[in-house]
Amino acid sequence: MSELDANVVAMLTRHRAVAYFHAALDIVPRNSALEPKYFTFSHSIELALKAYLMVNGHSINFCRKLKHDLKKAMQLAESHQLGLSEHNQAVIASLSEQHNRPFSFRYFNPDGWSGGEFPGTLFASRSPFATGRALQAIAGAATRLGCS
Repeated sequence: MSELDANVVAMLTRHRAVAYFHAALDIVPRNSALEPKYFTFSHSIELALKAYLMVNGHSINFCRKLKHDLKKAMQLAESHQLGLSEHNQAVIASLSEQHNRPFSFRYFNPDGWSGGEFPGTLFASRSPFATGRALQAIAGAATRLGCS
C-alpha cells in the first residue's frame, strides 16, 4: 500500500472534524451524562488540529504519535501561526485535561474527574458554542492553507 498524501488526508480529516462537531451538538445527554458530548467535541478539536498540522507539513505518522494530547497539538499548531484567541486556547486546554486521560471521557473513572468536579472545570461545559468557535478557527485556518 502506498503512502497516503498528507494533504488529502488533512482534507478528509478536516471534514471529519466538522462532522464530529455537528454530531456533538446533536447529542442530548441523559441523566446528566455529559461525557459523550464532550468526548465528541474533544475528538472534533483533535481532528481539526491534526488536519492543520498536516497542511503545515507534518506527516500522518507524526500526527498519530501525538495521540489524544490536544494541548500538545494546539501548542504545535500555534507554532505554525494558527492564531487562536486566548479564550479558544483555554477551551482546548480544559478539554485536553480530560481527553488525554485514559479514564476520563472514555471510561469510568473511579478517582473522579481531573482538576475538580466534572464538568465545572471545563470552559466548554458552559457553552458548546465556545468549542464551536475554537473548531471554526482551526478549520478556517486549515482551509486558508488549501485544506478544503
